[in-house]
Amino acid sequence: MFSQITKFTRNRKPRPRPAEPRLLSESDCIQRRAHFRMDCEIPVKVALLRYTETGQPAAEQQRDGIAINLSGGGMKLATAHRLQINDRLTISMNLDGGHFFIVGEVRAIYNASGTNLQGIMYSHATNHYGIMFSRISQTDQDKIIKYLLNAQKCRSQK
Repeated sequence: MFSQITKFTRNRKPRPRPAEPRLLSESDCIQRRAHFRMDCEIPVKVALLRYTETGQPAAEQQRDGIAINLSGGGMKLATAHRLQINDRLTISMNLDGGHFFIVGEVRAIYNASGTNLQGIMYSHATNHYGIMFSRISQTDQDKIIKYLLNAQKCRSQK
């Protein structure tokens, strides 16, 4: 009855070799933003957007700031004024002869060297804020992107 002995063996898959570390080239870096972002120094006017008791938006007094980088979806704002995460702002700026009026939201707070402070208010003279545009017309967004591409082209030709 048990005249033959059968040997069972498991089919083992070869273990994968551990990945070897390597330096990333510039082409390996991934851009997570939806829009190209470019360093700049564009004067802007910003005002904190508040709501009245009736629910109507009311902007506070406009204050000066500088867009130190810009994209079709947002900007990094440098200003002497304190803002908090989720503050809504009205932003007005002039680019290439056109005037833009945009509503944005504070998404990040940085110190002057660019280190993200994860939402902790930074009280030095110059505060940097990551602003996401929350209300911008498609036409204005396209104009900003066109302006940035032209500016990048001019920089690369130097």
